[in-house]
Amino acid sequence: MSLRTKRVRAYNEQNGRCYYCQWPMWERAFEPEDHALKRITALRSHKTDPVSNLQSFECTAEHVVRLADGGTDDSSNIVAACLDCNSARNGAASADWQVDRAAANQFEDASQDKGFDPALYEIPGLTQQYRFKWHYNFFVEKPRWEVEVAAMKLGDFSTAGNRYQTADSISLIYPAFMGEDDFARPGEIFARHRVIPGAQMMLENPAHEAALRAVFASAVVK
Repeated sequence: MSLRTKRVRAYNEQNGRCYYCQWPMWERAFEPEDHALKRITALRSHKTDPVSNLQSFECTAEHVVRLADGGTDDSSNIVAACLDCNSARNGAASADWQVDRAAANQFEDASQDKGFDPALYEIPGLTQQYRFKWHYNFFVEKPRWEVEVAAMKLGDFSTAGNRYQTADSISLIYPAFMGEDDFARPGEIFARHRVIPGAQMMLENPAHEAALRAVFASAVVK
């Protein structure tokens, strides 16, 4: 079995999500670039244009145990990882790298200071500035609206310490993919793709994280 076949099989097994950061990936072999540009909306600040940003989410075959450390091309050692995570891993142990990238979730809004835009100080009567960070980040394989409805039921999310934000996190898988010969008919494989809806939750309050994880249970991306 070729490495690219192992890659797509791992991609499907992972519901099209990166083994490390958990963001949906782009499987270049089947999904047209223009379609992927509309689907993948997350932005990475070190990418300067939409195409290079999309390429950072491209699916790659990743060796859990690096070849340099004695790993092999056996299917048990191959996972699907986005190009950004794969290229940035360097010498880190796979398990440690997974923890680091999952915690950050590779979303540029996560863990960054959220202060008022200075322009807002021009608004009469607006004198108080607040600062906060998103501390809790996870993915749920449910439609974004469903995740937001569940969040709103937990209470007032507009007060300090209780804010939240969501982002679309839609992935694709290819159930029709059987093996090497399918790379010669990408249009047919793509036409039979399945959409997996998803959302990323970013929260301030740890109690809200626990509550939402309990609500969605198995739909939370591990």
